Amino acid sequence: LTLVMTHLSNNYFPRNKHRKAFDQERIHPSAVISKTAQISSTAIIGPNAVIGENCKIGDDAFIGPQCVLEPDVSIGKRTFLQAAVFIGQG
Repeated sequence: LTLVMTHLSNNYFPRNKHRKAFDQERIHPSAVISKTAQISSTAIIGPNAVIGENCKIGDDAFIGPQCVLEPDVSIGKRTFLQAAVFIGQG
């Protein structure tokens, strides 16, 4: 499963006082990420997100709080997932 959204503008990240925190810490400490997941250095992973085995997350992707990606899911570059999105196989 590959999810790609390319129509977003370059300014889709939240613009508020918390933006600076996202810039400094791209993966929230409460996120659970498999050791086999491949995450771009420019992706942002929110609080309590769960990233399964062999997941791939592209450049500038935003994975919101409490999102769950089951094993083998690919998220394309510049994709924005709102809070509590669940993406699985099948």
